[in-house]
Amino acid sequence: MKFRDTPIQRKVMMVMLLTSGAVLLLMGTAFFAYEFLTFRQTLVRQLSTLGEIIATNSTAALAFDDREGATEILAALQAEGHIVGVSLYDREGQLFAHYPVALPSQAFPGVPEQEGYRFEHGHLAGFQPVMQGGRRLGTLYLKSDMGAMYERFRLYGRIAALVLGLSFLSAYLLSRALRQQIVRPVLALAETARAVSERRDYSVRAEKLSENELGQLTDAFNHMLTQIDAQNQALREGAARLRAVLNAAHNAVMVIDAGGTITDWNDRAETIFGWRRTDAIGRELAETIIPPHYREAHRRGLKHFLATGEGPVLNQLIEMSALRRDGTEFPVELSISPLKTGDEVTFCGFITDITERKQAERALKRYAAELKRSNEELEQFAYVASHDLQEPLRKVINFTQLLARRYEGQLDEKADTFVAYIVDGATRMQGLINDLLTLSRVGTRGKAFAPTDLETVLNVALANLRVALEETGAEVTREALPTLMADGSQLAQLFQNLIGNAIKFRSDVPPGVHVGAECREGAWRFSVRDNGIGLAPEFAERIFVLFQRLHSQAEYPGTGIGLAICKKIVERHGGRIWVASQPGEGATFYFTIPVDGGPQS
Repeated sequence: MKFRDTPIQRKVMMVMLLTSGAVLLLMGTAFFAYEFLTFRQTLVRQLSTLGEIIATNSTAALAFDDREGATEILAALQAEGHIVGVSLYDREGQLFAHYPVALPSQAFPGVPEQEGYRFEHGHLAGFQPVMQGGRRLGTLYLKSDMGAMYERFRLYGRIAALVLGLSFLSAYLLSRALRQQIVRPVLALAETARAVSERRDYSVRAEKLSENELGQLTDAFNHMLTQIDAQNQALREGAARLRAVLNAAHNAVMVIDAGGTITDWNDRAETIFGWRRTDAIGRELAETIIPPHYREAHRRGLKHFLATGEGPVLNQLIEMSALRRDGTEFPVELSISPLKTGDEVTFCGFITDITERKQAERALKRYAAELKRSNEELEQFAYVASHDLQEPLRKVINFTQLLARRYEGQLDEKADTFVAYIVDGATRMQGLINDLLTLSRVGTRGKAFAPTDLETVLNVALANLRVALEETGAEVTREALPTLMADGSQLAQLFQNLIGNAIKFRSDVPPGVHVGAECREGAWRFSVRDNGIGLAPEFAERIFVLFQRLHSQAEYPGTGIGLAICKKIVERHGGRIWVASQPGEGATFYFTIPVDGGPQS
């Protein structure tokens, strides 16, 4: 087992023992080194002293060439058990005597060497001069073993081993006593962490056993658990809110991983596709909701996005067919958004069942086609009816007027009144038919749009109203008018009707009309402002309805079709028309025409 994986209790004990052992080892090593050096110095002093004594005692033997006396003197060293050998050389350097006698002469140096003592080959040896009265008589050689030092070191070693053992024992016992103070808080933290990890219960707290650094670590650990618990609670609440939002969504929401496997599924998806969330999660999306003829394209698109980060249908609304659990296909609207977290990619899909919308669109298309056909038939009928009614109505008017001129005064008063009623009714019917014919021609007989100078158009309208302008003394002012893509004859009709109404619904003062124009938000907005009688705001929409009138025929004659014609002309040009007015304050009619030309039919 590696040291880093060793339990902390054992690790603390090992650290204490190793520390104690290292200290003792260093101390012992220093002591032995000191003893070794000092003992060597002591041996040198002792041996040199002994050599001086023997050299002094050997002077007589050398002086009188007494070999036996010299041998006896050297033999006195027998009491020194550490002396290995000793020899005496004469003045010429010849071996004179040696001890032990049993040793061959070859065991001693052949000639004296440099004076002094030195350690060599596990022995201490040296040469000592033998002097008398300042005259050298010879040389003494001494050789001692290191037994004393080794014996002393063996004793020191036994003592050191005993001390080291006692120290290790003391350190061991002390570590057992101290490790509870050091290790217990750490083990408590470890136990709490294990409980949190296994049960995922972040409400537990570690017991604080001290006020030192380990106590601070416990406080920090408990604070961390508090923060994690709060964050988890917030995440749970957020997940619950997100799940509630997803389940409340009108769209089906699903999440798939990079392999195309479903990882989440909301309630709406269960309703639309018929798969329960628990059944759908873990299934491949292609096999679950995508019809067979789309599956391969889906898989290719997924691989292409993972390889390049690009996809033609991502973050866009597309329409396609989807598959319910019972195998039926139905139309859906789909949007897919990629979500990247680090290197992990997921996809969130939003799907709307558009079956009802498609049905409504098909029904609307049918209704629009029928309405278009009906309107065309109605417009054709109105045109034909109006056109065909012209001739018989003209005859009624002509012959009634002829009857009134020829037989005026020949019939009684009632007959003259009845004839007058007939002429007036026929004349108003002729005006109504003409207006209906004009209304029908807006959609059926309109010209193609072309660049049209509205200054010229307004001049045409004013020329048509010249008599009414002169009779009423009306004054028309204008702003600069633009050139637009439009039907010039219809816009002339539009201006003529609006200015004609301003003249008709005048007050006691002469009519004043101002025509304005300004370009805003891609369209020209035109205004026709008058100083007439005005109208109440609640009638602002009603006046554009066919045959709707606010005044009697006697007050203000007319058919009630003029403003309906204006509205139809404006709508054909892609704009809208409205009025702003108050009773007695005049009225301002506004209409818009797109700058680039609106729709035409």
